[in-house]
Amino acid sequence: MQDRQNRIHEYMAAWSTRDAERLLSLLHQQASWHDAFWAETCSGTDLPQYIRDLFDEEKYWYRVDGEVVQTPNGFVLRYTAFYLDDKAGNSPVFNGADF
Repeated sequence: MQDRQNRIHEYMAAWSTRDAERLLSLLHQQASWHDAFWAETCSGTDLPQYIRDLFDEEKYWYRVDGEVVQTPNGFVLRYTAFYLDDKAGNSPVFNGADF
């Protein structure tokens, strides 16, 4: 259980620091990424560049909101995104969920 909590923390830290390599190391090697906002799905050999491009475009840090639900194959969490210069998290930009 603690190992899974650590992986969830690592996942959110990778997002907040825009560390594509760290994020990719946490995903299953056959992972697919679906971006609901842009209605795009990416997988396979294109996924690493897709994540890098995403981090180049989006400049946010993320805070988990509420309870993280752990599943047999992963987790589900809700988050709030803030601009990087909003270090105190005073002005949310958007809310989202990952699973």
